[in-house]
Amino acid sequence: MNILVVDDNKSSRSSVIKFLSKLGHKVEEAENGADALSKLHARSFDLLLTDIKMPKISGLELLRTVTALPMGQKLKVVLFTGHGDLESAIEAIRSGAYDYLLKPIKVKVLAELVEKIEAQCNLLREAEKQVKVFLVHDNSLTSQGLKHVLEKNKDLKIIGEVTPCQFGNLDLGRIQADVFIIDIDSLEDGDLSIISVIKQGIAETKVIVLCSKADGRNAKRSLKEGSHSILSTHATPEEIIYCINKTMEGGTYIEPKIAKYLFANTEDNLPLYSLTEQERRILASIGLGKTNKEIAEELFLSTYTVRTYVSNILQKLTIPNRTAAAAFVVNHRQLLEELR
Repeated sequence: MNILVVDDNKSSRSSVIKFLSKLGHKVEEAENGADALSKLHARSFDLLLTDIKMPKISGLELLRTVTALPMGQKLKVVLFTGHGDLESAIEAIRSGAYDYLLKPIKVKVLAELVEKIEAQCNLLREAEKQVKVFLVHDNSLTSQGLKHVLEKNKDLKIIGEVTPCQFGNLDLGRIQADVFIIDIDSLEDGDLSIISVIKQGIAETKVIVLCSKADGRNAKRSLKEGSHSILSTHATPEEIIYCINKTMEGGTYIEPKIAKYLFANTEDNLPLYSLTEQERRILASIGLGKTNKEIAEELFLSTYTVRTYVSNILQKLTIPNRTAAAAFVVNHRQLLEELR
């Protein structure tokens, strides 16, 4: 863990730092509250250990200042004090301190407390790494199967679910989802505007739609509304996980069972022959679900240049986005390979 020790007593401060360093932690020191605030602004810490009695800015004042700042939302604060100042320690707990230690500090007690905090920090980090998924479905057997697949994967976390009828009651601004998965077969009257509503309400979130393979028309409409990837209701667990991971990386996944229904009879309207050789290479990479960064590295281009190419490709093919481009590649792969 990254730990900051604050104490105006150099001897006391040094002994705590030496002990924590031996336990394998990265420890920094501050001799007063002002110095501590400066270091807290400069870098991120997991734990702040501070004496309560210090000149100018006391440990209690430091606690109140830190917990009021964004940096203090995840920071654990432990104060140490003498037997005669227990009232201040109790006040510190009320003000948001994680715990307090009595002086002289017993190394065993300190070690146990730090170990406990480290375990909690590790759990929090693991939780933050998880992809947060929000489901919109009608509780069908297909949707229940999807939930089962997601719940078995430790890198994914379902943070909420609603039926299409309940969706209108959501406060999207309060939902911190990385990806929405929508069963569009369950939407009333095939109203896919829910996709654009989500994208407007949570700009950074991804949208994956789930539909029956016989529903190519709705799949195409979902692309126009802004969906990032498309899965069929018959997708395997491996396909579902791959799709989510690829989408979160900034790529695209169109399940082949769905792709063949998209742009099936539109070759005359999609002038593939008008693309340059480099544009065809980039289009083929989009079809493989690669991100702009991956394409740039592969072709020794800048990401800005790749973005420009992608924009030109979409314009020439008169298709709305890279997800639609990926579907187009799947449906015209043979012709694209012949032209390359």
